[in-house]
Amino acid sequence: RKAVLELVRTYRKVSGYVLTSIRDTPLATSAIFDDFGLPKQNPIKLRMFNESTVIVLTWDHRRDWINGGDRLLLGDHHNFFSGELIRPHFLVSHYGAEVMVDSTLQWKLLKFEDGSLLDSGEINAISCFTGEVKEIGIVEVRSPDVLQPTKVEFIVELSDCRNSVKNLWEFYIFPIPSLSKEEQTSYLIDDPLGIFLGLESWFPSFKKEVYQLNGEYQPKVVLTSVLRQEHMDFLSRGCKVFYVQRGEGHFPVKKMPFWRESLQLFHNHPLMCAFPHENHTGIALLGLATDTVFEKQALPDHTSIMERLDARKFELDSYLFEASVGSGKLVSST
Repeated sequence: RKAVLELVRTYRKVSGYVLTSIRDTPLATSAIFDDFGLPKQNPIKLRMFNESTVIVLTWDHRRDWINGGDRLLLGDHHNFFSGELIRPHFLVSHYGAEVMVDSTLQWKLLKFEDGSLLDSGEINAISCFTGEVKEIGIVEVRSPDVLQPTKVEFIVELSDCRNSVKNLWEFYIFPIPSLSKEEQTSYLIDDPLGIFLGLESWFPSFKKEVYQLNGEYQPKVVLTSVLRQEHMDFLSRGCKVFYVQRGEGHFPVKKMPFWRESLQLFHNHPLMCAFPHENHTGIALLGLATDTVFEKQALPDHTSIMERLDARKFELDSYLFEASVGSGKLVSST
């Protein structure tokens, strides 16, 4: 709700909006009030993004030259690695009764767990007319070094001598994966669909499709977007394979919505426990959301890691599972 309303407020030509779900029903539980008419959000937090004046975030448009063309890069603005630059653009959508004159935007980055201050600053001399949507500043801050996924809060307050408005956003900071050069050489990337594009810039010693040239090569880990017979042979000899299937492929799939009319089930598995999902599909999952699921009944014997329960038909399907193949382990994801 917060992400959508804030996006709406960034459009200057949108003069208003209607919340069509006020009170929850058995079919739709995305309303403002629950079945008993009680607010599901703290009213103070709700007004941060549903008020006459609201501070919102936008982000840089990034591009790269890919396959002979200038391409727009879609980034994940809710998850960052240690040391990565966080660079939000602050906009104000002002429909209050009074002109904002000589206002100050104060911001701070806090660790969510204990409230410790990581960074802070301010932007001065901000003015805004009623009915105006405008950028009021850009902040650049390096994400902290962390050893495990860590939630942080970005809190802002825009104030003048008469009024003030606040907003906040939560992000996750992830540790940078660390592999020695020797460890990297035991990894194989076989990626004809480009799903792992860019990973080699992090790990330049990863091998790439070398089994086609060297039949004696035996990787410890394979990252692939197409599951081949060679990978099954590696698995039988104890290899680990991570297979990402975005559409039709080795396993039968269905097209089902990620956010609508379903529950995402997070199982007690080392991979899932290492990801900060908080037992619900929060905004941290936005960059991973997919409308493709494996047909659970058609899968081989497996251990479920993340599943989808359909809220209409109560059918259970899979996003992520682990299966034993020979003496190896196959982890497959959509």
